[in-house]
Amino acid sequence: MPQKPISLGHGKGSIFKRCECADQTRCKHEWHIRYRIDSRPREEGSDKGWTRRQAESRLKEINKAKFAEAPVERTSSRSAPSFERFTSDYLQGRIDLGKNTQRNYRSILENHVYPELGRLPINRIARKPHVLGQFKHLIDKGFTYGRLKVTRDLLHMIFEEALLEKIIKENPVTRIPLPPEPFSEFYLPTAKEIHALAEAMPPHLRLGIYLGAGCGLRLGEILATNTSCLRAGNTYRINHQWTKHGEFGPLKHRLQGEYRDTPISDELVSRMKEHEEQYGLTPDGYYIRGMRREYLKLRVPQDSGHLRDVPISHAAWATTFSMARRIAQVPDEVNTKSLRHFFASTAVRNGIPLSDVADYMGHTDMQVTHKTYKHLLPESLTSMSRVVSKALFQ
Repeated sequence: MPQKPISLGHGKGSIFKRCECADQTRCKHEWHIRYRIDSRPREEGSDKGWTRRQAESRLKEINKAKFAEAPVERTSSRSAPSFERFTSDYLQGRIDLGKNTQRNYRSILENHVYPELGRLPINRIARKPHVLGQFKHLIDKGFTYGRLKVTRDLLHMIFEEALLEKIIKENPVTRIPLPPEPFSEFYLPTAKEIHALAEAMPPHLRLGIYLGAGCGLRLGEILATNTSCLRAGNTYRINHQWTKHGEFGPLKHRLQGEYRDTPISDELVSRMKEHEEQYGLTPDGYYIRGMRREYLKLRVPQDSGHLRDVPISHAAWATTFSMARRIAQVPDEVNTKSLRHFFASTAVRNGIPLSDVADYMGHTDMQVTHKTYKHLLPESLTSMSRVVSKALFQ
């Protein structure tokens, strides 16, 4: 029978062997450790085999990290709220956040942060090992750069609130490093491919393709196209979107009521009027509608009565877009976001300043626009090489 584990003290774990030797203190089998994190039992061993001293040393390292405390100004660890409770109260008070943002934040917290940090008192969460360990865990799970940045910004906001309430003395998330953002190549569709894609879409949805490529709209913004979006002077105003949850919400990275303007051509305005005459609008003035369930087999609506009174869902659009892509025989890399790339790339190649393109695209950080489209600036590298050559050698 295996011998009883040797405890290092109450709450500090124990060391043990899996063998059934009569005197385990003298046999040559490897040692293992057993401990608890957030009341969950864990066991650990080494591929090379631990001696008793190595097992005890490893357990002491874990306990040192486990009981590490962040500086506390006024609240003891016993009276401080848990990270989960504090965060829940904080998010409930953020009435300025849209429903989509709240959902996204809660999903990250409940699925990836609370399991590790949720039960800890917020004033006992230290930069090392808790916060750095959390991000290492997320990187190991395959979090993209974008999701890592959102998580870091969220945790920074939460701890800033705790700092403001004087529950903690310093923010453990400040200056947390992230891995470098990878540059991802994107496929840029041609005008011919966009027209082929539009022709392959059901007629009542073709306008959405041209709005994406002609105004640089995101999918939710395409589906929320409304008569109120058209403004004087070839201006298209975007102030809300149709979310994947089937409801209207604020724009990405924007608060309720905020908007952005983007240019729209006379040709596209004419297409919108033709669409309205042929397929009508919802009672609230929306253009891009899906088919009613009972008429789905038709694919092409015979009259406006075959269409729903709300915008088409994200899922239905994605399915229809995928079918149209196969019919049009355009590359699989083309998606709805490719339409935005066409809009931005066309603007940059024709000398529109990057700052203006960033505004049209709705980028809150111009660095995103710069990194993505800088290489398309007309003859920027050639012009610079000529300037330097002239100054240096002539």
